[in-house]
Amino acid sequence: MSDGEPAVGYSGNESYRYVERAIDEAGELLIVSPYIDMYYAKFIAQRSKGKKIRIISSSMESAAKMEIGGSRRLKGLFYFIFLLFFANLASYLIHINMVLVEAASALLLAVAVPIGAKKKGAAAEIKHPKKFVHAKMYISDALAIVGSANLTYRGMHSNIEHLEIITDREKIDELRRIFYKMWDEA
Repeated sequence: MSDGEPAVGYSGNESYRYVERAIDEAGELLIVSPYIDMYYAKFIAQRSKGKKIRIISSSMESAAKMEIGGSRRLKGLFYFIFLLFFANLASYLIHINMVLVEAASALLLAVAVPIGAKKKGAAAEIKHPKKFVHAKMYISDALAIVGSANLTYRGMHSNIEHLEIITDREKIDELRRIFYKMWDEA
């Protein structure tokens, strides 16, 4: 499809062919999908280097949020709590002075949380709107896709979905404006 062509419709259970192409080819990628599963969270994370990705989603799986752009500080905090538990257990078993355990705990907190935060850069910025967003849009630099397919394995590979694939620059710019209006209101 070249610039200025009308939208092309697709119906079937291979929506992934179009959406994955948009993800791969994008420098800037804007996604609106109420549901995003771990399969596509990993897909985006693996292809995010050098891309600006923004996602609006109402019901992302928790693990998918962490994979794409959720709080990695929670991972650091988990490491801290895990180490603190074993430090306290060691102090009980071998009678180490609690002041040393507390000092070590403070040091672990100072180190573990930032390590968790820096462990892996966020693949995308994510917003969760106050109202449920049911729209599905995938907007890249030269391609926009709107339709019924959620960004889930089932939605892209199994369900019968309908997509409109848009290459007209004016329509893509219009959808980009719609996305950023939704982004600002989320």
